[in-house]
Amino acid sequence: MTSSLADHAGQAGCKSFIYASSVYAYSGVEKSPFVEDEIAIPVEMLGASKIASESLLKARAKNGQFNCLVLRVFTVYGPGSVPTQFVPIAINKIKQAGKRVKFGSSLVKRDFIYVEDVAEAFAKSVRVAIEQYDSYDVINLGTGIGTPVRKLVSEITDILGSKKDILFNDDLQLRPGDRDQCADIKKMKKKLQWQPKTTLNQGIQWTIAGLSDEE
Repeated sequence: MTSSLADHAGQAGCKSFIYASSVYAYSGVEKSPFVEDEIAIPVEMLGASKIASESLLKARAKNGQFNCLVLRVFTVYGPGSVPTQFVPIAINKIKQAGKRVKFGSSLVKRDFIYVEDVAEAFAKSVRVAIEQYDSYDVINLGTGIGTPVRKLVSEITDILGSKKDILFNDDLQLRPGDRDQCADIKKMKKKLQWQPKTTLNQGIQWTIAGLSDEE
């Protein structure tokens, strides 16, 4: 699909190409926060597909087809989230009837970024993609904060006023791609002249309201 889109962009005379990559491009990297030029062969399928697409676009850009800006997007949440994503799963679990709720490891960290911040960053990146002097560049798109799952669940229970017992399984065997995730956002702030505005607490409140509206 990426190759087909790049072909179409070339045929249309497009001079700039923005690609939505993923934090899972870093699934082979041992240390966090993740820096754009410190990459390894991914150990997770989504990450492998994203790195393959990034490589294809880099080759196209370096051969003069277009300028390409890659945005490696971290963990997006907000109204309209896919129900199988962790934030809506956690909200729905805590809202359900019962005295207790179970989760996996409480220690895993994710860089949660609110969907409206992501949209604003993509809008900002259009100017960068058009004006940049290098034909190809990569920018992390996150908050720069690694939030433990325990803290996220605590935010949700506080907002909902839930008194449920929360149980975590910290002995759970994690997959290779489930290492702590946090973006180094120095390049994002410099290139986009921007950083996310939405706090986790505010984003969770809006997400809960959005899920209630969908119901």
